[in-house]
Amino acid sequence: MKKKVLEFLPQIDMTAVLDRTEQLFKLELPQTFEAYHASADKAVELLRNAGIPNVEKLTFPADGKTVWQDKISPLGWTASEGKIVVVSAVGIESGTVVADYRKHPFYLIKGSCSTLHGGEIMRLLSYEQVVSGADPAGALVLSPVAQDCRCRELPRLLDLGARGIVSDFSFNYNDAPEGILWNTAFTEHDNWHVNADDRDFIAFSIPPATGKTLRKAVEKGEVLLNVSSDGRRFEDTVDLVTACIPGRRKEEFWIYAHLYEPMANDNSSGVACAVETARLILAEGQPEFSLRLLFGLEHYGFAAYAVLRGDRNLSDEVIGACDYDAMRIRNDWNINLRCAPAGTPFFGNFLLHKLAEDFADFQGTPQIKCLDAFNCMYDDDAFLSDSTTGVPTIWPIREGEGIYHNSLQSCDYIETDALRFACAVNTALVSAFLSPQKEMTEQAVVTAQNVLKKESARAVGSQKEHLSCRYDILFQDMKNFSRCFSLEYIEELWQPVRETFEALSGELSDKIPRSPLRDRAEKMIPARLTVGFPFDLAQVPFKKRILLPGSVLYGPLAAVLSNMDGSRDLAAIFRKTEHEICSSVSEDELKKLIDAIEYLATSGYIRLTFK
Repeated sequence: MKKKVLEFLPQIDMTAVLDRTEQLFKLELPQTFEAYHASADKAVELLRNAGIPNVEKLTFPADGKTVWQDKISPLGWTASEGKIVVVSAVGIESGTVVADYRKHPFYLIKGSCSTLHGGEIMRLLSYEQVVSGADPAGALVLSPVAQDCRCRELPRLLDLGARGIVSDFSFNYNDAPEGILWNTAFTEHDNWHVNADDRDFIAFSIPPATGKTLRKAVEKGEVLLNVSSDGRRFEDTVDLVTACIPGRRKEEFWIYAHLYEPMANDNSSGVACAVETARLILAEGQPEFSLRLLFGLEHYGFAAYAVLRGDRNLSDEVIGACDYDAMRIRNDWNINLRCAPAGTPFFGNFLLHKLAEDFADFQGTPQIKCLDAFNCMYDDDAFLSDSTTGVPTIWPIREGEGIYHNSLQSCDYIETDALRFACAVNTALVSAFLSPQKEMTEQAVVTAQNVLKKESARAVGSQKEHLSCRYDILFQDMKNFSRCFSLEYIEELWQPVRETFEALSGELSDKIPRSPLRDRAEKMIPARLTVGFPFDLAQVPFKKRILLPGSVLYGPLAAVLSNMDGSRDLAAIFRKTEHEICSSVSEDELKKLIDAIEYLATSGYIRLTFK
C-alpha cells in the first residue's frame, strides 16, 4: 500500500485540485439554493473537464416533506440580506453593525425567515435571563455561553414566543474569537435541515468576541436591535451529481463527497480530490469493479440516491464506499483510517490495516492510524454500512486541532503538501479496492493474526465471547474476498488464523456481564421494520419526536440497530455491540438505549417480541 501511495503522490495535479476547490467554495458560500444549483452545475463541468465519463445530474425534491430512509428532505431557502444593527445598548455605540449577511453569509443562519421590510426593533435577552423568568416574547435570545443551542433550546424559546436566536457558539470559541460558526443543522429537532414542520424563526451566528460584547451590554441594561432579513423558505429541488467509470464488472465502488458545504476542508476540497482520484483511476486503465462518484448533500443526498437504486440492501450491486469528507489539509494533522463497521462485510478493511502498518516507521509523512473499533462506527456517511443498506463505508479522516465549521476555513487554510498526501492515500485505497490482487488475501491472513493477538488488551465483558466476536468480524471480511476469488481458496488460506483463534481462546474467561437491565434486555427480541437508520423520525408526529441517544449515529445506538436480526435477544445485541466498539456500555446508557428501542417500537421502526 505504501508503494501505491508514493506512486500516486507525484501524479496528483494540485494546481487543478486547488482551482476546483476555490471554484466550488466561491459558488457555495451564499448557502442559498441558487448557490446549490450553481455548485452542482460546476461539479458536472469539473468532471467532464477531467474526462470522467457518464456524468449525470439527478434531481430530488427539496420540499421539506419527501423522506429518504427516514431523512426528511430540506426546504429550499434563499436570502440576500440579514443584518443586526444596535439601536441602544450600554457600552455599545448606536449604529454598530453586529451581523451582516452581505459581509459574510455565515452571519445569517440557513433557514432563517424574514422580518418586515426595513427591519424590526427587537429586544435582546440572554438565555440566562429567560431561564430566570424574563419574557422573551418578540425578542431575540443570546445563546447559552459557549453552547450549541440549536435543536435543544430553539423549540423551547419559540414556545415562549421568542423570534429566534443570536448564537456566538463556535467549536473554536477560545482560539478563533473572530471566526463565525457555519451553523448547519439549525432546526427544532435533531434533523440536519429545516423542513416543512419547523416553525418560522430568525437566527444569526456571530463571532465569540462579538458575543462577549453583547453579553456585557445585556447584563448592564436593555439592548435594542434593528433586525432585518429577507430569508425565505420555499419548495425547490436539490441536485446530486454522479459519474461512473465502468469496470470489467458491473458491481460498483462508491466515492462520496459533499456539495453545498462552503469550507475548504469540509468539503470543497473533498469534491476536488474525488475528481482527481477518478482522473488517475481512468489513467490506470479499466478497473475490475466500476467506480461511481456521488456528490451531493451529506448523508441526506446519499440516502436519496440509495432509495433511487432500490430501497433495500445494495450489497449485491455495491462492494463498498470511501468518504472524502474532512480530509487532511494541514501539515500538522494526521490521518485516521476508519474501517467500515461490522454491519456489512468488506475486504477493504484489511487494506486499511496494511496501509497503517506500511507507514508506521516511515519518515516524513503524517501518523496514520487504523481504527477498527470506536463508539461512532456508523457516523455521518458511514450510515450506509448498516445491515439493512449494505454499503460498507471507510473514512480516511483528518486528526488534529484546527478550524472547524468556521468562516476562517477559507481556501487559504489549505496547505498544499498536506492535501496532496491525503489525496494520494485515498486514491491508493480506491485503486486497491477496485482491482483486488491475490497478494492482498495473503497479507490479510497475517493482519488478522496480528489483530487477534492484540484483542486481549481491549476485551470487554466475556473475554472468550469478545475474541469470538472479533474473530467473526475478521472472518466475514475475509470471506468478502470471495467477490474476487473462490471461497474454497479463501477458507483454505484462512486456516492459520483459525488455529491462532483456537490457541488464544482456550484459557479465556467466559463470564457474561449481568445486571437487572441486561436481564430485562435478555427477554426482548427486536427486529428492524424499515430500511436505514431511524433518523428524523418522519413516522412520528412532530411534537412527539425526541432526541435519540447519540443522535443515533454518534454512539452505540447505530451498532445496536445494525445488529438486530430478528432472532438475537437485546442483551446479546448489547454485548455484540460492546465487542464491536471495544467499549463497555454503562448502566445509564443501557437504560437510555432500552428506552429508545421501546420508543422506536411504538413508532413503527422496530418489532419487539418477548421471551
